[in-house]
Amino acid sequence: MLVAIPAAEEADLVLCLRAGKAFTTEQQFVAGALARAAATPVANALRYQRRTQEAITDPLTGLSNRREFRHQLELEISRHHRSVRPFAVLLLDLDHFKAVNDTLGHGRGDEVLKAAAGLVLENLRPHDVVARYGGDELALILPDASAGAAQATARRLVNAIRLARLGEGTGSELTFSIGIAGCPTDGDTIEDLLQAADQALYFAKRQGRNQSASCQELVLWMEDPPALARLLRQSGRQVIPAVSRAIESSRMAAHNHLNRVLDLSERIGHQAGLDEEELATLRVVAQLHDVGVLMSGGVGEDENRGHSAIGADLLRDCGFAETVVAGVRHHHERWDGNGPVRLAAEAIPVLARIVSLAGTQGVLVVVRPIDWTSYSGKTQLKPGFTYLKEARQVENYEGVQQWGLGIQGAPCLRVFTLTSPMRLVVDVQAS
Repeated sequence: MLVAIPAAEEADLVLCLRAGKAFTTEQQFVAGALARAAATPVANALRYQRRTQEAITDPLTGLSNRREFRHQLELEISRHHRSVRPFAVLLLDLDHFKAVNDTLGHGRGDEVLKAAAGLVLENLRPHDVVARYGGDELALILPDASAGAAQATARRLVNAIRLARLGEGTGSELTFSIGIAGCPTDGDTIEDLLQAADQALYFAKRQGRNQSASCQELVLWMEDPPALARLLRQSGRQVIPAVSRAIESSRMAAHNHLNRVLDLSERIGHQAGLDEEELATLRVVAQLHDVGVLMSGGVGEDENRGHSAIGADLLRDCGFAETVVAGVRHHHERWDGNGPVRLAAEAIPVLARIVSLAGTQGVLVVVRPIDWTSYSGKTQLKPGFTYLKEARQVENYEGVQQWGLGIQGAPCLRVFTLTSPMRLVVDVQAS
């Protein structure tokens, strides 16, 4: 017996009942009553399923939408933290797509975009994630993909779109520019990975489009001083995150050190009452305060007095605001006047003071950890270096330095600093 279950605007369902003999009139009545009672719950379930799918799907291409992509990326990051397996994020931009809309109309543009999305799906594994990230930009997650595997996939996609000749009739060749970021190499948070991939995409476009580039390639490219100066002069603030990564790579700083400096600088800036414009400038200073390292080929512990001036001169030549230049130039000044150009106290620009405080705290909490459980007392620790451990009695230290730098509401650090080779435990306390 077949019994229809009406589901309003949704597709009707049919219930198939079987028995060894004919259904009685009473059984038919009961089946009909059950079908009518089930109609509303079934319709609600189908409606919920449809709307749930619509909420995570781009209506034009049928790919995941931006919201769902970020959700899937969050899940992949969680999986990475459990399994320590790498993965890659790719951002794809369809070069010269505007020419299609301008020449052939938006209807044809939609067809081209759908064709490009289908082409990407054909060249990926079933478990890879593909989404329309916005406009003519697609985003991919490649689980368990090493740097080499991600680059191979990107090259395959670049070749596939070029051979498809989707731009015929527009006077322009439709190609892909692709930016690649890897986890954990380029970050292990959503924002870090997307920012790294976006900067690599920008680099691929600057290099002539129709190609892929990784964030690591961009970082290596910027370690060439003339190339760095040229990029900053032409692109300014657009490439600041990538420059920050190059600085960290060049100095072999602790992972994410500059991000910690940026975060702490912002918090101090808020506490100090800076307005939004001043905070925006502070962020630039925090990210670029060591840019002179790239121009001078790296610095040692006691060469800090040179790279701040080199970086400031570079930023001035590249057209950055004087407040940024001053913040970079003076971030190694000391409150007592013993800095590079002997500025003291409130004569030091406030942004330089904030970054100095944030940078000092950032170094002290992560630099040179020692396994004190196996420490034998034979190791000679270097004067001028700071080593962290809970407070203990020490024999020879350079008093207590206050690093509050005269900023109202900002934290202070009390630091014991080594003055001669010895066994030392350092006390760092927020006050």
